[in-house]
Amino acid sequence: MAGDAASPALPVLDVEPVEGGYRIAGRVVGLASGEVEAQLSLERTDSSGRTATRQSRSIAVEPGSETVVGETQLSAGPDAELEVRLTLSAAGTPFARAEMRLARDGDFPDTTE
Repeated sequence: MAGDAASPALPVLDVEPVEGGYRIAGRVVGLASGEVEAQLSLERTDSSGRTATRQSRSIAVEPGSETVVGETQLSAGPDAELEVRLTLSAAGTPFARAEMRLARDGDFPDTTE
């Protein structure tokens, strides 16, 4: 379904700074009627180590519908890096993904090659 204009939904990531970290939510916006599996993955790496979590669920979508897959608040110090990914699948095949990487020190790998 990748690139298919008939994909039933879009993944949306909401990241809001809060004192000491971030509030992160993954939403699914319906474009057509259908059933999608949504998986929200979060990874935080800092001087204390690495923490990873995943939340998933099946969602019935309709045009214009919005459903929160998961929401959490993560603490993040000045050395923290966060990676957030929301992947949508239908019938076991991924068709859309939203990704975001946050690093307060601005140290990002060059991915333009």
